[in-house]
Amino acid sequence: MADSSAAPAPSPATPTDPATPAAPAAAAPTPAPSPPAPSPAAAPPTDPKAVDPKAADPKAAEPAKAPDKYDFTALKLPDGVQLDTALLDAVTPVFKELGISQENASKLVDAHAKHIAAVETKREADFKAWMATTVTNYQAELKKEWGASYDGNLVIAQRGLARLADAEMKKLLDDTGLGSHPKFVKAFYEVGRMVSEDKPPNGANPPTPRKATAEVLYGAN
Repeated sequence: MADSSAAPAPSPATPTDPATPAAPAAAAPTPAPSPPAPSPAAAPPTDPKAVDPKAADPKAAEPAKAPDKYDFTALKLPDGVQLDTALLDAVTPVFKELGISQENASKLVDAHAKHIAAVETKREADFKAWMATTVTNYQAELKKEWGASYDGNLVIAQRGLARLADAEMKKLLDDTGLGSHPKFVKAFYEVGRMVSEDKPPNGANPPTPRKATAEVLYGAN
């Protein structure tokens, strides 16, 4: 008969010997793979209003349109330049066909007006330079022909000019340079001589002029 006071048998899970090593710990679980990054095609669409501010205002995105009628009265044109109405009538259909706005059309007209002003300024400068050279050449020609008598003959010619020409004619001669042309100066010189001869001494009756003024200027018929 067995002794009931005997020690119970050890459990299989409990080591009977402290020197016996413990069972190895269980391995850590393998982490789950990360989900793949979404492709650009799968990304949600971007709000166009956040990218283009004009998309928030449909009117701001609309291009400017050509007006029913262009108005250039507010343009400040250069001095001496006027709008060419015939040219505007010709280009207006082209402006409308291209859809050019009033603002852009005004810029084109303004640029054209400034170009015209620049061309006119250069033309006047070139004419003045030509005039100065031409008058100098005319004077040199007369000085060579008249020699020492140039200054005296010129005074007589000016006297003849004063007898024949009014203010308008003098301005024309000055503006064109013809007043210094040798042929004109010689003609006025002949008239000046006649004027001098027509002044009698001591108030006596003037002698009959040798030649008529028209004959001096234009020759006998």
